[in-house]
Amino acid sequence: MNKASSSGLSRQEAADRRLLAGLFRFVAGYFLEGPTEASDAVLANPQWRIDLVQSGLLSEQGTDDEIAPLKEHTHQFLRVFRVPGDAFVPPFEQAYRKGKATVDDSAVGQCATVYDEAGYELEPFKHIQADHIGHQARFLAAILDREAECLEREDRDAAATVATWRTGFLLERSAWWSSLAERAGGQEVCGQVRLVTLLAAALANTGGAA
Repeated sequence: MNKASSSGLSRQEAADRRLLAGLFRFVAGYFLEGPTEASDAVLANPQWRIDLVQSGLLSEQGTDDEIAPLKEHTHQFLRVFRVPGDAFVPPFEQAYRKGKATVDDSAVGQCATVYDEAGYELEPFKHIQADHIGHQARFLAAILDREAECLEREDRDAAATVATWRTGFLLERSAWWSSLAERAGGQEVCGQVRLVTLLAAALANTGGAA
């Protein structure tokens, strides 16, 4: 492969990583901040949903459910992901692990260690535990951005090193996202809740690579 071809490939790979980073960041913002007018506008956009299907990330099933008004969407989000009760679906990893854990081997502690080593800051969501799906997705978005930066300067060795952080974290920390999507999808929820949880599961299951 000549230099021009290699440069073009790196730019395309970097663009792919930026695109994935945006999707992980969207999922992170949704779970950390809750529904907003901006996020609902994205979720209600038919072309956005079509693009996800055409990219292979999602199937058509679950992407055409009814979109609820923001007030109802927010009510359902709080009922399912924030307020403990019959409908509550825990949005943090430790709830999906078997057995009791000490502070050091808990999902919270392990995620916090990884974040610290990678230079990821919990702020401005430090009040939310480290193994929350929002933090995990936000961390992966940051890692994908870092990988893209390496590719943009054509430092493929550095990009490969960063990629091991991404793939390792997805394998070890994010497999439970599918269980969250399954639990949430088993309830009567609006199209927005179903769509975001399906997207999260798809991102985790694809390994985060374009």
